[in-house]
Amino acid sequence: MPEKNPSNERMLGKMPENEKQAVLREMLEEFAGKDFELKILRGLAREKTPDEMKIIDLVNERSNEVLAKYELPESIVPPDNFCVINKDDWRLGDKDAISLPALQTIAMRDFGSNTGFAAVGLHELFHFKSLNTLQMAIGEGEMPSVYRAGLIVANRFTEEEYFKNKYPKTGKRYVDRYFNNLNEAVTEELVKRFILDPVVRENPLFKYELEETERLKREYGEVRYKSGEKFFPDDVYWAKEDAEGNLSGRILTYPQERRILNALIDRLFEINKGQFKEREQVFDVFAKAMFSGNILPLGRLIDGSFGEGIFRKIGELDDSLNQQEEFVNAL
Repeated sequence: MPEKNPSNERMLGKMPENEKQAVLREMLEEFAGKDFELKILRGLAREKTPDEMKIIDLVNERSNEVLAKYELPESIVPPDNFCVINKDDWRLGDKDAISLPALQTIAMRDFGSNTGFAAVGLHELFHFKSLNTLQMAIGEGEMPSVYRAGLIVANRFTEEEYFKNKYPKTGKRYVDRYFNNLNEAVTEELVKRFILDPVVRENPLFKYELEETERLKREYGEVRYKSGEKFFPDDVYWAKEDAEGNLSGRILTYPQERRILNALIDRLFEINKGQFKEREQVFDVFAKAMFSGNILPLGRLIDGSFGEGIFRKIGELDDSLNQQEEFVNAL
């Protein structure tokens, strides 16, 4: 099995070396910042536990099973490419992990949970194994015009174009991004399928944590805040109770994005039952597009079901989840 080593050539194509390095540096600064990069490169990541080493093998295996399902080449991200950062050194706030293609690294904070490590590691691994490309704009010395990562399409504009068209500014770059919400939703839905897999739930690496989580769900499942919101949300997949009775744990991420995705899948399945025997086959169209980088079949399915331009419109609403959800629910 080849190791995953997404070289600059694969990511950036035949770009002059000095421009490649400039682009990689800019990508890195947007994702993490120079200071955090130095923390990784200086080896401040802690040593991984034996269980974490086994989990890295397991999530590589699971991600390759997904790639094989969609007839895509398999690969391995070796343990050395996973950096587990101690809590005191973590610099990304509430973010649990990040995939850094420029460093060929997945950086994760310390979870203290095998289940959390597996779920978050697999999420980032799916990002890492999704197609990443940069296409050059026509014109000598120009920077890449289109960035592709999974389902995401991001058009890059000059400062003049930005002010003329009022595109959102991301960091130091003038970028118009599409389909990030669907990209994250598909990724986390794949993680959810992993967590719910009976084989995974019986694995000794996770069995005790998951059984304890189910016990806590039974005990606290009906407790609600004054607002009516559940104290123990349905999407909690790992929880623990300390000696003082304090609860902590993890919940599946991107809940609204996943609602939008699932509403869209439900509607597509309803309209296209002659084409799809099972709902999961519609989800497969999204997942294959994410891993292969070929979003045209997905676009044709959506536009063919709802009308020309609907696929693009969904992407254009990425900056407003509420508007995007209202739009999808009205289809």
